[in-house]
Amino acid sequence: MGFFLHTFLPINKRVFKPLIVNNNIYAGINQVMWTDAVYVRNFIDFPLLSSEELIKIAIILHDCYGSFDLAMLALQQLEKKEELEFVSFYLENISSNN
Repeated sequence: MGFFLHTFLPINKRVFKPLIVNNNIYAGINQVMWTDAVYVRNFIDFPLLSSEELIKIAIILHDCYGSFDLAMLALQQLEKKEELEFVSFYLENISSNN
Protein backbone atom coordinates (compact mmCIF):
# COMPACT_ATOMS: atom_id res chain seq x y z
CA MET A 1 0.00 0.00 0.00
CA GLY A 2 3.01 2.29 -0.32
CA PHE A 3 4.04 2.37 3.35
CA PHE A 4 7.20 1.14 5.04
CA LEU A 5 7.94 0.30 8.65
CA HIS A 6 9.81 3.25 10.11
CA THR A 7 10.12 2.60 13.84
CA PHE A 8 8.64 1.10 16.98
CA LEU A 9 7.56 3.49 19.76
CA PRO A 10 7.89 2.78 22.62
CA ILE A 11 9.23 -0.74 22.98
CA ASN A 12 8.04 -2.02 26.34
CA LYS A 13 9.87 -5.06 27.70
CA ARG A 14 9.49 -7.31 30.73
CA VAL A 15 11.43 -10.16 32.28
CA PHE A 16 10.06 -13.62 33.00
CA LYS A 17 9.25 -14.52 36.59
CA PRO A 18 10.89 -15.13 38.98
CA LEU A 19 13.69 -12.83 37.75
CA ILE A 20 13.50 -9.19 38.83
CA VAL A 21 15.89 -6.58 37.44
CA ASN A 22 17.12 -3.81 39.79
CA ASN A 23 14.30 -4.56 42.20
CA ASN A 24 11.80 -3.36 39.58
CA ILE A 25 9.04 -5.77 38.53
CA TYR A 26 8.40 -3.61 35.43
CA ALA A 27 11.98 -3.66 34.15
CA GLY A 28 12.74 -5.68 31.06
CA ILE A 29 15.60 -7.31 29.25
CA ASN A 30 14.53 -8.70 25.87
CA GLN A 31 10.93 -9.93 25.98
CA VAL A 32 8.89 -7.36 24.06
CA MET A 33 5.41 -7.08 25.52
CA TRP A 34 3.94 -4.30 23.38
CA THR A 35 4.86 -1.51 21.06
CA ASP A 36 3.39 0.81 18.46
CA ALA A 37 4.60 0.34 14.89
CA VAL A 38 5.01 3.55 12.88
CA TYR A 39 4.65 3.27 9.13
CA VAL A 40 5.49 6.07 6.71
CA ARG A 41 5.06 6.69 3.03
CA ASN A 42 7.83 5.09 1.01
CA PHE A 43 10.58 7.71 0.95
CA ILE A 44 11.46 6.64 -2.60
CA ASP A 45 8.04 7.99 -3.59
CA PHE A 46 8.63 11.41 -1.97
CA PRO A 47 9.28 13.03 -5.39
CA LEU A 48 5.76 12.00 -6.44
CA LEU A 49 4.06 13.67 -3.49
CA SER A 50 2.58 17.15 -3.45
CA SER A 51 4.21 19.97 -1.52
CA GLU A 52 1.38 19.84 1.01
CA GLU A 53 1.90 16.10 1.58
CA LEU A 54 5.65 16.61 2.05
CA ILE A 55 5.07 19.39 4.59
CA LYS A 56 2.62 17.23 6.53
CA ILE A 57 5.02 14.29 6.53
CA ALA A 58 7.90 16.48 7.72
CA ILE A 59 5.83 18.01 10.54
CA ILE A 60 4.50 14.66 11.78
CA LEU A 61 7.92 13.00 11.64
CA HIS A 62 9.55 15.90 13.46
CA ASP A 63 6.92 16.65 16.11
CA CYS A 64 5.50 13.21 16.85
CA TYR A 65 8.44 10.89 16.38
CA GLY A 66 11.64 12.93 16.52
CA SER A 67 12.61 11.46 13.15
CA PHE A 68 14.65 14.46 12.09
CA ASP A 69 16.52 12.60 9.35
CA LEU A 70 13.40 11.48 7.49
CA ALA A 71 11.72 14.86 8.05
CA MET A 72 14.75 16.46 6.42
CA LEU A 73 14.49 14.07 3.48
CA ALA A 74 10.89 15.20 2.94
CA LEU A 75 12.04 18.82 3.13
CA GLN A 76 14.76 18.14 0.56
CA GLN A 77 12.09 17.00 -1.87
CA LEU A 78 10.01 20.05 -0.99
CA GLU A 79 13.04 22.25 -1.78
CA LYS A 80 13.30 20.70 -5.24
CA LYS A 81 9.60 21.26 -5.93
CA GLU A 82 9.31 24.79 -4.59
CA GLU A 83 12.83 26.02 -5.39
CA LEU A 84 13.06 27.48 -1.90
CA GLU A 85 15.52 26.79 0.88
CA PHE A 86 14.05 24.65 3.65
CA VAL A 87 16.79 22.21 4.66
CA SER A 88 19.45 24.63 5.91
CA PHE A 89 16.83 26.51 7.95
CA TYR A 90 15.60 23.19 9.38
CA LEU A 91 19.11 22.03 10.24
CA GLU A 92 19.96 25.31 11.93
CA ASN A 93 16.83 25.13 14.06
CA ILE A 94 17.11 21.51 15.15
CA SER A 95 20.78 22.08 15.99
CA SER A 96 20.02 25.14 18.12
CA ASN A 97 17.24 23.33 20.01
CA ASN A 98 19.47 20.45 21.13
